[in-house]
This record gives sequence, structure tokens and C-alpha cells, in this order.
Amino acid sequence: MRSIPRFLISLPLVVLIIGLAVACTTTVPSLFITIEDPAGLAPTQLRITVRVAGQQTHDLTRPEVPGGPLSNPQTLRVFMPHEAVGQRVDVTVEALRDAGIVGRAESSTLLDDAEDTPVAMALVAAEPPACDATTCPTGCCEGNVCVRGEVSACGAGGGACNACDTLSTDQCVDGTCRCGADGPCPAGYRCEGGACTPDGGGQSCTANEQCTAPPGQCFEAQGSCGEDGKCAYAPKSASASCDDGNSCTVGDHCDGEGACVSSPMVCDGPSGQCHAEVGACVNGACLYAPKPEAADCTDDNLCTESDHCDGSGSCVGTPVTCDEPPNFECWEPVGACHAATGDCVYTQKPVGTACGSNTQCKASSCNAQGACVSSDINNGQSCNPATCATCSNGVCGVGCPSGTHCCGAGDCRPNGTLCP
Repeated sequence: MRSIPRFLISLPLVVLIIGLAVACTTTVPSLFITIEDPAGLAPTQLRITVRVAGQQTHDLTRPEVPGGPLSNPQTLRVFMPHEAVGQRVDVTVEALRDAGIVGRAESSTLLDDAEDTPVAMALVAAEPPACDATTCPTGCCEGNVCVRGEVSACGAGGGACNACDTLSTDQCVDGTCRCGADGPCPAGYRCEGGACTPDGGGQSCTANEQCTAPPGQCFEAQGSCGEDGKCAYAPKSASASCDDGNSCTVGDHCDGEGACVSSPMVCDGPSGQCHAEVGACVNGACLYAPKPEAADCTDDNLCTESDHCDGSGSCVGTPVTCDEPPNFECWEPVGACHAATGDCVYTQKPVGTACGSNTQCKASSCNAQGACVSSDINNGQSCNPATCATCSNGVCGVGCPSGTHCCGAGDCRPNGTLCP
């Protein structure tokens, strides 16, 4: 990978000073963008995209690492290529907070051949996406808000939320009301601390054989009928296995007191450098948010430059341009990048290809090394019949001396005499 600047930018409020741009005496066309936040969106980052005649020239996020809410207004200077002068420039700003888009602004202008063409923009709140099965697959929709894992609003697949019975359940797991790792407690039990405990009623019995409905998977399947005519079940040992019904936990086991306990799945192995280092478990799989566009990365391709994340989780680079051969007379003008070295490789033109300046007395052609070389030709041969000049060491001579005239190749006679 080769690293080259993708753009020059100055942020007066988050100051970035580019020394070369300050020292340069030549006027560089630029945009001076002012971004107001009248709706009080309080973004922590701004993503700015600039396009000239429909072609993207800048795509940047400032600051690269989010912090607190940005001051209002924000101003920044974007240096533009001279080729953009007089053309339409489109600027799009997305206001980001907690990795989500909370506002947008758009503006267009014609770029002046001067510094600081003004662009004034005002952020407006972004429309929230509709809550449905696509946007809320692991939760339920209450109004237009996706709710996940709430006892008071439990559900999945983007459907309507329902409140769980707080006497028989204490949590919502994957859209299902549960008591700890088990389903709702049966009649005669209440849910306490993630386990079903007798509520005073219990299961009536007259013999042990009737006690075969334990309140949870971490109780022995066979209970005993007590003197009070109620079934009692002993908890399984702490080493017994169980399933808490949560696909985002590991190491499920009974705690020896009738509850199934586990540890949260750790998501710290992103699939690539353009995904966040820490992810979240969804339906048993770790999902990692893609890093924003312009985040640094390396695509491990020596034949690209300006590598950056594309905002969708991939690292992309711009192909290296090979258009500077050793010389344009004996080498093809466009080469190819060598994948193993990143160097540009050019094809040599055939030996003997004409090159340089050629005359009656000198000929130039490409040699086996790709250089344009000259050789003397036609030595002693006429190169200007009007003056009787001949070729000598690659140069056409001066011809007849003063006071004579040419009567043919090499035949100089005194002025005033006739040629035969």
C-alpha cells in the first residue's frame, strides 16, 4: 500500500493546520463551510461528502474519534482542485451521534477561483427508520421504537410488544417471557431470583409418584410428597448442565439452588480491520458494526494506494497509476503494477523502432536496453545538391567554399564559370 493525502482540510474549531497550504503563495480554491445546529441535535461527529459535477472528491469524518457534543456552529475549510473552479459543487453533511445519523444538511454552490467560497448549512433532524421485522428482528415495536429484552414490553420479529406476567416470569429472552432459564412458573410457584419457588399453594399430592412436574430444569425430575400434601423438588447439583434459553450466553449450568446460570458471550474478534473491535451478540452470533468511511486500513495490496474503509466493512484502495515509463520513445506509455513489489512495469518497444530526430546524415532508433540511440549514415553522400554538401560524422557539411558554385556532387567551380 502507498499512502498519499486524500484531501487537505482545516477545521478552525477543531484546528488542523496544513503547513504546506499556509506557506503556499499561490491561491488555492477552497470551500468555507459553516454548519449550524438549530434543532439542538448535539452531534459528536460530522461526515462531510463533497462532489464536483457528480464525482466525489472528498469523503471525511471529523473528528475521527467521537467525543462530546460538538460546539455550534462548526466551520471547516476544504481545499479544492483547480479543475473544479466554475463548476457546481454539492456538499452533504450527516450529523452522527452514537454511530447513528441524527441529522442531515445539503447545499450546492459554484466554486470561485479564490479562497473560501462560502457554504452555509443548517442541520435538520433525520427521520427515524420505521420499526418492523427488518429494522427490529430481535425485538418488538412499541409505537415506532424497537424494544429488546424488556419484561414490560416483550416480543420479537418486529411485532407488537406484550407485558410479561411478573409473578411467574422475571425476564424477556429472545422475545419470550421466562423465569430465569425456564419458562413461566407453573401454578403454585412464583418467580424469584431467576427460579420458581413455592408460593404457599404448591402442587397437591397424596403420593411421591404424583410429583413429576418440577418447577424448572435445575430441579430433580422426581419430587416427594410432603406431610402438608404438597410436592417438593430438590435442586440439582451445581455441576449439572442446563440451557438458559439465551443464545448469547455460554457455560450454562445449574447453580445448586435451582437456577440455571451462565456467562455472556464475549464478542472481541471482528472479521476484519474495517469493523469495530467490540461487537454485540445477536441470536447467538457476534455482530460488529462497520467502521466509518475514511477510517484507515491496509488492503494488503501493494498495487493500491489511499487505502480506507468504505463504511460497509471492506477495505478499499485506489489502483496505482502507471504512466511514467523510463522514456516515452522506446517504452509503451502505460504500464502495469507488479503485485509482488508494487512497482510499475512497462513494456519495451521493439528494437529498431524509430525515435528522436532523424536526418539525411543521422538515424535514431531504440536499442535492446530501451534507450534511443543515434548513428551516422550516408557519410560522403550528398545531403544538399544545391551546395554540393555531403554527410560527415552525422552532419550535413557546408558545401562549396566561398567564391565557387556547385556543378554537381563534389564539383565546385569558380563563380563565373559554366558547369559542363
